[in-house]
Amino acid sequence: MAKAWGCRPSVLLGLSDDAYIAYCVDEAIFAFGTAIESDLGSMKQNKKESGEAFARRKQNRFNHLLESQGDQKFANPIPTR
Repeated sequence: MAKAWGCRPSVLLGLSDDAYIAYCVDEAIFAFGTAIESDLGSMKQNKKESGEAFARRKQNRFNHLLESQGDQKFANPIPTR
């Protein structure tokens, strides 16, 4: 969206008051977006796979990358009987 609108993510989020926080947000979003683009860009279409099937596989990978993986690391802190 930032590329399409020609402005930084921190401006879209309204964080232009504090330059350091805006810089940190821009860097974090850039690193995250670059990692996603790299992962999806490395995917190759199989010879027997249709374009639609490849698009679905790519979408599934994207969804998996965005899912929260941290929910299963720790037990529920509220004791139950």
